Amino acid sequence: MKFVTGSEEVALVMHMSLYIEARDGGIPIQSREAVALIDIEPGDVVTLSGMQSTFDAVPSGDKMQFSQRNYSISISESVHPPHLLLILPVLNTSENERFMSCSIISGNYEEAFNISLSPKDNCELRIQTQVDRETMESYQLNVTVQTEQGVDHATVHVTILDANDNAPKFIYDNDEYNTYFAALPDGASLLTHVVTVKADDPDLENNSAVVYSLDSSSKDSKFFMCSLAGEIRTKMSVSEMVEGSRKSHFTFQVIGCDSPVTGKKLCSKAEVSVNIIADSNRFILLALSTEPQHLRFNRKKMAKVLQEFTEPCKLLLLERTEEILDSINKTRYINMLWYAVNPVTKRSCRVEEYGKLFDNSTIKLVAAKLKPHIVIGKIYNNLKTDRSVLSKNMLFFTNFKTPEKAMIALAIIVVVGALIAICAICISYIHHLLKRHSKRDYPNISQIPKLGAIFITGPAAGSSHDMLYETQMLEMPIREEDSMIKTLGTGLSTAAQGINSCDLNYAQNYQNCVQDSLADEGNFSTEESIIRGVSGQKRKLKGIVIPAPDYPMDQKKSVL
Repeated sequence: MKFVTGSEEVALVMHMSLYIEARDGGIPIQSREAVALIDIEPGDVVTLSGMQSTFDAVPSGDKMQFSQRNYSISISESVHPPHLLLILPVLNTSENERFMSCSIISGNYEEAFNISLSPKDNCELRIQTQVDRETMESYQLNVTVQTEQGVDHATVHVTILDANDNAPKFIYDNDEYNTYFAALPDGASLLTHVVTVKADDPDLENNSAVVYSLDSSSKDSKFFMCSLAGEIRTKMSVSEMVEGSRKSHFTFQVIGCDSPVTGKKLCSKAEVSVNIIADSNRFILLALSTEPQHLRFNRKKMAKVLQEFTEPCKLLLLERTEEILDSINKTRYINMLWYAVNPVTKRSCRVEEYGKLFDNSTIKLVAAKLKPHIVIGKIYNNLKTDRSVLSKNMLFFTNFKTPEKAMIALAIIVVVGALIAICAICISYIHHLLKRHSKRDYPNISQIPKLGAIFITGPAAGSSHDMLYETQMLEMPIREEDSMIKTLGTGLSTAAQGINSCDLNYAQNYQNCVQDSLADEGNFSTEESIIRGVSGQKRKLKGIVIPAPDYPMDQKKSVL
């Protein structure tokens, strides 16, 4: 290094130290420090090549200074503050020194360290915050000691050793949901691949080696197996799984643990959701003249466009791709088989739930959004009334045999039975009321004896034969009170008197009429029988009808 100066003021300073720190713009911020020592020679240009650096040289002389220019130390990230890390001896200190201090000039990232003066006039370096190797692997601290005599510098290199302080963290394809989603065809066989899980551990060596297993406490884990590398497969065929569980959706947990040589293992869990799907759950996107690798690479972009038209089934997953070669047109097509999952229920949706996706207007809009990266031919479903659909329907009905849905069905049956019983009781009560208020049979008025017509036996000479009387129909209301019943009797007597009235012009007939009237005057058997019938049954009689006469109708004439 060459440095030329003609200034007398600068010439007095023979050494100059530059502390350089470089930082990036990431989160968290990473930084590194370096120290540059400059020797200043006054006057002519002097080349310092071949000279030993005074920074690395062992201190000499009688002035106050550190015992070394460089210090190195290692510490585990598991050490908790405050912890004494290092003592930096200071040489040639004066007993009469009134002022002395130690400080860190640079390199103290996030104030992790602290330096102070000891009772023996040395500098003590301590940790004042928890250090993390995953955040900062090493530190280079530039420290100074200052007295009235002057200032001295030293560099401390601190290396952070790894400790098993981080549990594995699972990596999801869909970080928004923190669940592994997978699907199995309804005809899948034994040992079919389901999904491969992956967890990351930022620790080193064995502390970062993750081993996977299934959580035995998960009810559905009995249908699956997991390798140490995280690959999950089926223990049996899908038909056996459905028959044994009576459902088409399975949920279980997988465990990932690190492998420290000593100490306790740290573990994490992740949920795996597996759906049994058929053609009723799939839709097909036909891509033209595109490589399968290119489509798989852009599947997240495609899913983001498609999910706008599949509400509430917002999670779009690619099951597989099929390459089709048209031998006639020499054209290659790629069928992308997708299925949609409701992220709330974590169950696969049927294509009928998002039928809007198959409209021509929607297909044109999707194709426009994916251009020019992907050329879309069409989007369609492959629904058929075949075994797959029937199998799916069977799965739907068998789901009701689970304990939870069986209880719901039982509750519905109980409620319906209770409603039927209530309706039957109401109908029976209504019939009872109608029977109580039905019309009662009243006494037959035909039992009342008829009063015969009275004829004049011999009309007087010169008198007209038209002098005949005529009976008429009388309606006499009879009430339930005794007083009205008595009035009825009076009415009957009056009517009888009217009927038995005689013509006073004929003496003989008058005498016969008087005798008949006197004979009938004391006969109350008819009225008493009527009163007893009415008072006994407490019925309301509308009236008594006096029958019409039985003489020739062409000779009748009213006497009223």
